[in-house]
Amino acid sequence: PLLLPPCMPADRDMYANSSDPMLIVGKSGRILDCNGAALHLFRARSRADLINRRTRVSQPGGTVSCTQRLTIAVRAEANG
Repeated sequence: PLLLPPCMPADRDMYANSSDPMLIVGKSGRILDCNGAALHLFRARSRADLINRRTRVSQPGGTVSCTQRLTIAVRAEANG
């Protein structure tokens, strides 16, 4: 099984069954794993259609996506 990065939910079932599209992307920008919602979003027939494809790992401003997610989560927790 893949090791989820620290910013991902530790619960594999939550990742797999989420209605939110999720990708696990390596440092090289290649997709390592995806959930069913991501397959639907990208209109892929199977995981094999997405695995090893390249994607951006940063947001348009240059912030790493994982860091951006954590920043938003901390801000949301602080502001209720």
